[in-house]
Amino acid sequence: MRTTQPFTIQPGPNNPVGLVWIGLTGEGYGIHGTAEPSKVGKTESHGCVRLTNWDVLQLASAVSKGIPVEFTGEQKSPAALKHRRHQRAAR
Repeated sequence: MRTTQPFTIQPGPNNPVGLVWIGLTGEGYGIHGTAEPSKVGKTESHGCVRLTNWDVLQLASAVSKGIPVEFTGEQKSPAALKHRRHQRAAR
């Protein structure tokens, strides 16, 4: 479902954002948990960083509002990621 209005998802172990939501400055972007930890790193997100619920709880206890977040490392384009998935599936 798409919406143009902001909405709130309550935290919970079985909802799409897991137990914790750490909002970033980009509206609707954040670091959050997941109800499906086996899919972390294997499924796409809509710009969010998905962690296991236990990892995001640990991260949330170590940060506070206003802390700068910097993503470092090699940036992958969507086309490069798609190509990598196809290579992995072909093995």
